[in-house]
Formats: sequence, structure tokens, C-alpha cells
Amino acid sequence: MIPAAGSSERMGVLDKLLLPVSGVPLIELTVASVEESVEKIVVAVSPRRADEVRAILGQRATVVVNPRPQDGMGSSIAAGVRTAGKADGYMLLPGDMPLVKPETVAKIAAWFLAVPNQIAVPVLDGRQGHPVVFPAWAQVALGSLSGDEGARSVIESNRDRVTWVDVGDSGIWRDIDVPDDYHSLVASL
Repeated sequence: MIPAAGSSERMGVLDKLLLPVSGVPLIELTVASVEESVEKIVVAVSPRRADEVRAILGQRATVVVNPRPQDGMGSSIAAGVRTAGKADGYMLLPGDMPLVKPETVAKIAAWFLAVPNQIAVPVLDGRQGHPVVFPAWAQVALGSLSGDEGARSVIESNRDRVTWVDVGDSGIWRDIDVPDDYHSLVASL
């Protein structure tokens, strides 16, 4: 599940999901980092981006419109989970995090498969990041989210059911929110 319906306000007039990174739209890079490790990819976008994102991703992902993107990331997560339907787990990676390595995604997915009733959260130097994998039992809570907090409340209310997975990937923290983030990303490649 890739929530990507934000307004990109901090980016200014730019629509960050569509920004080119080495000739590839940012959202496509994010999808590429998860596609080898998950069965189905659902991307939740705002109504104004849906057609463009569908054209970019084609059959690689199901694009769902979050009719109320102004309600925050939680509403995008909820829209995506409702579209995904019943599943063994729900991997959550925000659309503006293209620097998460596919190996990191695979490691988190493998941990989840080994302990499928636990929430799998990547950490580096004691700091948690993305992607997070939630078990099937979290479907109702995820499908009811709203607000800008995202799924943090689900993790916090189930701390005894969280597996912290050490990874060596600072991409788990790096999102692209402001022009400097974007310019740094482009310069690093």
C-alpha cells in the first residue's frame, strides 16, 4: 500500500510524485522498490493525479482515488487497505520515499512471513522508518484511519505486537518533501 495523495504543499508548485529522477517519475521509483516483494501494489492518489499515475504505472499497480486527500495520510491508507481487501498483510510505504532499497523491503517482508502476527518495523540506529508491514488483524484499524498521523497509532497501540527489524538503509527515513530534498536526491544519483 503506497499512500500518495498528499498535496505536495511543502514542495511548492511542484507535484512531487511526477518529478523526474534520472528520467523516471518519483512514484515509479517507489513502486519499483516494493514490486519484487509483494503480491499486489495499491497506490492511493488524489483525484487530480489519478490519470497520470495510472498512465505511469500501467498494470504494475492498482491506483485508487482517495476522495478526501485533505483528511491526511490516514485517509489514503484507509482507501488503499479497503481497495486491497482481505490479505495476509499490508505493507505501507509512502509514495515520496523512493530511496528505500529493494533489499530492505525484501528483508522486512521476510521477517513478516516468519512472524506473521507481528507488525514488522524497520529500524536503523534506534530510529524507525518505512516500509512497515501490518498483519491481517490490523485491517480494520488501518481501514478506519484518517488524519496526518498515518498508521503510527496502530503501532503505538500494539507495541507488544511489534517486531523491530534492524536494517542498514537510511532510505527508510528519507522522504522527499521540499525542493532541497528533491535536489539532494537528484544529485546523489
